[in-house]
Amino acid sequence: MQYYICKLCGELTTSEEINDVVLNGGQPYCYCQYMQLSWDSSYQRFEPIFLKYFEEWFEIPARIYEMLLKESSTVKRLWMLATVPEEELEI
Repeated sequence: MQYYICKLCGELTTSEEINDVVLNGGQPYCYCQYMQLSWDSSYQRFEPIFLKYFEEWFEIPARIYEMLLKESSTVKRLWMLATVPEEELEI
């Protein structure tokens, strides 16, 4: 099995989860940039803006995946990932 993180939003996934998405007609990418909510002053609420952009997953070693999985905050995951030297991220 392979392990991945989205470098934009901090979401974690595995090759099995990606395969399930593809089998159900989805894209093998992170959807975090597909739609964003933006404040619309005329409606006084957040309205969707469809960027329709898919971010590629970044493969990480299983041991790093397991450690990042313990952190529920995706923002903190990205901070943690940023501290890992490049050579330790090589698969």
